[in-house]
Amino acid sequence: MHVSYKEMTKINKAADFTEKNSDYGNTDEVISLADALDIIKSVIRENYKKTLTEIVNASDAHGRILAEDIYSEHNVPAFTTAAKHGYAVLASDGQGIRKILRKDSEKNPNVIRSGTCMWIKTGAPIPEGATAVVPLNDVRKVDYNDSNKENNGRNINDCEKKFDIEILTTPQENDNIKPVGYDIKEGMHVLQECTRIGPAAMSILALCGREKVIVFKVPSVGILSVGDELEEPDTCPLKSKCVYDGNRRMLMLLLKEHDFNPVDYGISPYNNASSLISNIQRAIKEVKVLVILDGTNNKDIVKPVLKGHFKANMYFDRVNIKPGKSTALAKSTFENEDKYFFCMSASPSVISIIAHVLLLPFLNELRCNFSYQFPIMQSYLESKTKLHQRPQLSWAKLEWNDLDTFPRAYTPTSNIGHCYNILKYEKSNAILILPPRSQHATELFSVYVTTLLLK
Repeated sequence: MHVSYKEMTKINKAADFTEKNSDYGNTDEVISLADALDIIKSVIRENYKKTLTEIVNASDAHGRILAEDIYSEHNVPAFTTAAKHGYAVLASDGQGIRKILRKDSEKNPNVIRSGTCMWIKTGAPIPEGATAVVPLNDVRKVDYNDSNKENNGRNINDCEKKFDIEILTTPQENDNIKPVGYDIKEGMHVLQECTRIGPAAMSILALCGREKVIVFKVPSVGILSVGDELEEPDTCPLKSKCVYDGNRRMLMLLLKEHDFNPVDYGISPYNNASSLISNIQRAIKEVKVLVILDGTNNKDIVKPVLKGHFKANMYFDRVNIKPGKSTALAKSTFENEDKYFFCMSASPSVISIIAHVLLLPFLNELRCNFSYQFPIMQSYLESKTKLHQRPQLSWAKLEWNDLDTFPRAYTPTSNIGHCYNILKYEKSNAILILPPRSQHATELFSVYVTTLLLK
């Protein structure tokens, strides 16, 4: 059932009241992309200590964000080790012949005494009594079973053969021996709060003996499409004047690639406030963030419903970029919990770009991954590109060669269409940030441009 004109007027009046009392004042102002990112940071970081945490097994922590500083619980290594392949010896013996000891069992280990040595590999524990390791280049084999007695020490790796070795240099105390705690000392600060736990951090946690870690909870995210012309991708046959909703599927998979587990809330009819309100309420009962696709133009239904019915505080609702001008971020209190709404146009060109430059930064801020950002670099624009009256974000493919310092950027040719076309997204690895059109510059060619490297 469609909302009556009287009900819609009430929603719009409530929206006007909410906007006038917003902490961010008049949200009709169009803000820059940089300002939008600054707002996202300020909104989250001032309250990040309130973010919920949980304890997980360290073995299951990959991709999570640490909610504590990590200190090593013991020395790594916990024993002295060899820095090189060679022979463990008594440094005080100096140069001369050594008898090679076999490696006995752990219960009856051999002890290095004067005139003896033991073969040892890099990283292996130093045998008891040894005070230095002599590398292979400084050793000569003395083989009593072979008439050729001038053998290089590098062939000495089989302790079953009967031979001695001659030390050709004078070893010094602790030569080629790594001390206890050489890599990590007990009590050392090894990982900082808000660090994303990647492969290196997983290794550090294992080395330091951590079985459990405290991490920030991953914010729950829902995705809701709005539109009368949308059909689910598995609907057959496709209705007349309808399109499959590939946007929601694309965004779901993109968020999963970035450690989120989005919930699909399907399609809500366009211009049906009752249905939209019901679908939003159903979603925010379950998730922290609801991403709404389409209906986000200032003359559309979504923003008045958020401001009027849900009393949402709009942090921004227009961004001075092409594409994505109608992108909005809002917060509301629902059942005593803060809920966030991220709204953007349903054009595939908008979703693919805005998800990278605004949505992912917002979600990573919300889970306290404060170091998240795509690498920013300069690239050399090879393709002639027309400029827009607003700063433009364009898909591009970067290519490197051995001669150039910077990569070359190629944007779509005319047979592909707009440079932010969804087809180009599939083939691109970067987003170009182009300046607005001016009286003196209506297009760019053979210049260096700011670039976000995505993959």
